[in-house]
Amino acid sequence: MQLVRMVAGAYIVALAIAVGVHFVVTPLYHDGSSSYPVWNVLNWFWAVALILMLSANLHFKLALNRSDSSATSGVTREYLETNVLLYASIILCILFFWKWFDQNWAADPESSSTLSWPFINPPLIAVAAASGLRLWRRARGDAA
Repeated sequence: MQLVRMVAGAYIVALAIAVGVHFVVTPLYHDGSSSYPVWNVLNWFWAVALILMLSANLHFKLALNRSDSSATSGVTREYLETNVLLYASIILCILFFWKWFDQNWAADPESSSTLSWPFINPPLIAVAAASGLRLWRRARGDAA
């Protein structure tokens, strides 16, 4: 199980890096057309990473709720980290999938605006990287 968690954490972090780099370099190569073929492929891998991220953060939240130490110790770093990552990943995943479905499977995909991607991807990259690193560290047995 630890190996699966390490692979999932590495996958999430690798996709966060790939999306971050590609997000920055897209304006350098894009020809101005309405199609983004690299993003069309990358978003499928990104969707898998986001589902893994969301399930890992939900697992950490449920584990925190089951532990007795969280009830008596008040607000701790682990409590804040767990809750912020979970609720941020929920909100950002909803935004990502809403925008992705709207852009790819809407009745008129040409009418879909690409303006919201710059507001969805950067925080999503940060939350995914933090979640993936946390999953990796937990799988290795590190406390932090």
